Amino acid sequence: MYKFIFTLLTDPLGLPISPIWEYVTLAILNEIAFKIAWNSSPGGTWGSEIHWAVRIPTFCVMWAITYGIIWTIKWVTANWILVLSILGVAVFVVGIIVTILNAQKRRRTKTPVNMGYCNK
Repeated sequence: MYKFIFTLLTDPLGLPISPIWEYVTLAILNEIAFKIAWNSSPGGTWGSEIHWAVRIPTFCVMWAITYGIIWTIKWVTANWILVLSILGVAVFVVGIIVTILNAQKRRRTKTPVNMGYCNK
């Protein structure tokens, strides 16, 4: 019964990749979720319920992370010029900030240190 519910819940969870790679990836995610749920279930009277209560959310979280990674990789490869432009600007801005901070640090260390004399 629980396997049927699991299949109903996870069947529409497709990945934005070719069907063969999708089935391979989902099979791997399913196996990982099974192992995590199997190790977390103590067995006994409520063992099966605990197993499925852990397995379903585990699979869904891993699917969401995998989907996000695949979507991000596809977006970056489709918009690589934009990504390189943004990275170039970010490196430039960080370089300017580091240069300003180093200049301020050098200016602070070059000021004369009060050696116990009173400057009135």
